[in-house]
Amino acid sequence: MIELVFHRWLLPLLSGGLLAAALPPWNSYQLAWAGLIPLFFAVNKCPLPEAFRRGYIAGLAFFGATIWWIVHVTVPGTVAVVALLALYFGLAGVLFAAVLQWVKPGQPESPGRNFLVAAIGTAGWVTLEWVRGWFLLGGFPWNFLGTTQWLAVPLIQIADFAGVYGVSALVCLVNFGLFFTLRRFATQIRSGQPIRRLSWELYLVMVLVAGSFLYGMRHLRPAEPVRSVRLALVQANIPQSLKFIPGQNEIILQRQRDLTEVVLAGRPDLIIWPETAAPSFLLTDRAFGDMVAGILAQANAPLLTGSFDRDGDRVYNAAFLFSPTGGLAGVYRKMHLVPFGEYIPLRSLWAPLLKRIGPADYDVDEFYDLARGTEPTIFEAAGCRFAALICFEDTVASLTRRFARQDVDFLVNLTNDAWFKESPAAEMHLANAVFRAIECRRPLVRATNNGVTAVIDERGVIRSQLESFTEGSLTYELGLAGEQELTFYTRWGDVFVAGCAVVTVLAGAGWVVRRRRISF
Repeated sequence: MIELVFHRWLLPLLSGGLLAAALPPWNSYQLAWAGLIPLFFAVNKCPLPEAFRRGYIAGLAFFGATIWWIVHVTVPGTVAVVALLALYFGLAGVLFAAVLQWVKPGQPESPGRNFLVAAIGTAGWVTLEWVRGWFLLGGFPWNFLGTTQWLAVPLIQIADFAGVYGVSALVCLVNFGLFFTLRRFATQIRSGQPIRRLSWELYLVMVLVAGSFLYGMRHLRPAEPVRSVRLALVQANIPQSLKFIPGQNEIILQRQRDLTEVVLAGRPDLIIWPETAAPSFLLTDRAFGDMVAGILAQANAPLLTGSFDRDGDRVYNAAFLFSPTGGLAGVYRKMHLVPFGEYIPLRSLWAPLLKRIGPADYDVDEFYDLARGTEPTIFEAAGCRFAALICFEDTVASLTRRFARQDVDFLVNLTNDAWFKESPAAEMHLANAVFRAIECRRPLVRATNNGVTAVIDERGVIRSQLESFTEGSLTYELGLAGEQELTFYTRWGDVFVAGCAVVTVLAGAGWVVRRRRISF
């Protein structure tokens, strides 16, 4: 009974907890290298339906510990999202159980066979992460296994080739190598055999880790910038409860102005405000327009800010660039919308329910019915080309690549995570964003309402940041390289993932054929 509880509950919960502890706010990223091992032991020699259940429990623990902060928006919605996302861990449990059954009972272990099992299991895990990143309402590309390593800068440089998925694969392979070693040691100890055989599968995996580390160290050598741009970032820290109250607009605008005036002495080349810094329709809000005109005249520098845009009956979450003379120099309308946060899929089905279970101010008729932008706008100011990603768009690798392919000097993220109050969401958002800088080898500048406002260089190193959940301003001299080549990942995308998907499908087909032969 105790052993059954241990394998059914404690081991899956331990896996979910270890992986969650590797992410913000704990950032014990070393735990991820062993975080899947308890789940491997839990599903080893386990029937597939039971393996799904044990994987699902691990998923509930992981997502429950890492996205609990959605309760600040909706409690029922949080329960539904956690329950849905945990299905991916359930499928992973089935995958791991199936590949671990590759070795028949009583058959001696082979390092080569073990490494093949590890490779197939890793390919399946990467494929599941990719599916989670795009499938169902735009996907949820958040907190992948590779994201746990966001502070291990040398090891994550391989993202310029394989994206964050390459880092996920590396971590998963190490988990498999350690699992096979521990399982063999346990078997030898129980049978009284001496522990003699070398763990070749683990050594091979560690060679891959060492190779990734050396690759990363080579890319960490700083390149001499040929020019620079001085940026001023504003973090107003406006509580979401005040954001869209008309009577608070004057206070919000005044805080933006005061924080901007602090950095004007540094003569910035570009001023950047966060998403919906103007919580209204900017182009028709006279008070905000007058304030912007005054700041531009005083600063003699362009301003990039977030606000709402309207085109007839269509409302957009947008970024606006104003020239130093006050003219509108460009508009980007957000292309990747957040389901149920910015639009409601299948509105006639969901809207009545959301009015009951959503937050008190959940207005399904206007600001939760935003239109999707269609064009990836490239802004030009201060002698630079840059793109603006709004809100969670900097977690979407495919969209970021689309901008990076248009010869931009750097990327900007305008975001407002105040919806989730003083939770780990802001730091998790930063951790996920780090990989976009490495994948595209472009600096990523983040201007946020409540954190984390930061400058990330093209190697994923955070060069400067403001303390979260405080108001403040940040000035930074961003060095820019000359001609910047496109990375393999920017140019070719998820080729590595495609390879993993092919391996997974072929292995799955082989497994089915093998099972049928055994049954006959």
